[in-house]
This record gives sequence, C-alpha cells and structure tokens, in this order.
Amino acid sequence: EKGYFDVRVDVREEEASQRANAVNLIFNIATEEKIKIAKIHFEGNEAISDRKLAKMMKDTKVKAHFLKASKFIESDYETDKETLLTHYHNLGYRDAQIIQDSVWRNQDSLLELSLTIQEGKQYYFGNITWKGNTIHTNEELSRVLGIHKGEIYNEELLNTRLTFSIDGR
Repeated sequence: EKGYFDVRVDVREEEASQRANAVNLIFNIATEEKIKIAKIHFEGNEAISDRKLAKMMKDTKVKAHFLKASKFIESDYETDKETLLTHYHNLGYRDAQIIQDSVWRNQDSLLELSLTIQEGKQYYFGNITWKGNTIHTNEELSRVLGIHKGEIYNEELLNTRLTFSIDGR
C-alpha cells in the first residue's frame, strides 16, 4: 500500500517466559526503495489519446522527476482503471472495456504498465418518449431532461437528469 515491492520479512520465534506452551514471534521487516513507474503503455485507444488517458490516472503516475511521486499502489491502479472506463462511458462508448493489463519490471527495475482497451462503438441518444406521466406534460419533461436525439449517450448525465425533480419533491 505504501509503494514498496521489494520487502523482506524474517520471522523469529522466541520462547515466551510468561506463558506455558507459547512463543513470541519477532518480525523483522526490511523495505527497499519504493518502486517507480517508468512508462504506461496504452493500446487499442483511438477516441482518447495516450496522453489524456495517462492524465486521467490520478494516482498511477509516471516518474517524471525526483519531486514527483510515482509509486505503484494496486488499489489506486484499479480505481484509475475504473476512472478511465467511466470517462469512456460518458463519451458514449458504453461497451468500452480494458481487455488486458500487465505490470512488469524493465531492465532498470522500474515498473511498466500496459493497458489494452477495446472501445467498442459510440452510442447516441435516439427518440425519448414519456409514458405514464400525469402531472407534467411531455414537453415539460423533455425540456427538464434537456437531452435530444442525436446527442452522444452519457449515462451519468441521463441518471443525473432523471433524478432531478421539477417541483422540488
């Protein structure tokens, strides 16, 4: 979690003098330097540039200079991959997925990451019709929704607009 990959743990047993049939375990933990990320490779992306994808990965950064942190933390990496997919989904790529990712060490003992993205096709909103509305007219609901046929499909925007209340209820 702290970015250390090369950790050695030596466990030593000592007889516990306070209790019968008990031992004390002594853990000696030796950490090496935190491992840095040298490069992130993206494959399969056409709609979003490598640079923009790398910029979206807030917690998985490439080592640029000595002042900038670039440690690799698996949970942050997983969160950053979800962020990439959410961005794709908000651009209408509902089927976008990361079909493969790899993490390895290069000859300088730095990490390199590779993500293969399958974008799928881009979706657009079609006709939106309303059924069962008795309080507001179709025109009012469409105006408040503010989404029109032909706009890029954005599930986050749709959900936000659908949970909005016209009269504050």
